[in-house]
Amino acid sequence: MTLTEVMAVTLILGIMATSVTLIHLKAAEVGKRRAARDVLEAIYAGERVYTTLNKVYCTPNPSTPPPPADCTWSDIYVDDPSNVIQNVAFTVEVRGGGTEFDATATRTRGRCQNRTLTLDETRTESGDWPANGQC
Repeated sequence: MTLTEVMAVTLILGIMATSVTLIHLKAAEVGKRRAARDVLEAIYAGERVYTTLNKVYCTPNPSTPPPPADCTWSDIYVDDPSNVIQNVAFTVEVRGGGTEFDATATRTRGRCQNRTLTLDETRTESGDWPANGQC
């Protein structure tokens, strides 16, 4: 085998390794977003139960003031979701005197850092965290 052939094989293997790594990173990001969406769905369901019983939505964020409802994550039947998915933070913001809410997942590290995914009381999805993992 000549030096040129060895260099060509090395180049081809390098390109293949790079493409496999990029595909893996994209798939991992898509998985993180899907997991975050599942947690937001659980928060949505818990908020629906909570508001049925209490007539207002719950703000379970430890760093924000409790109005209009003083509650915890367990009150909406969810474990603290920030401990569930690594590098994703979750918050709930209640508006309209307790009649509306936004549950938000924020990517704290990785390719989509600072991108958000939000689900509101009508189950409408918004945010800039792309579903295809292309950040």
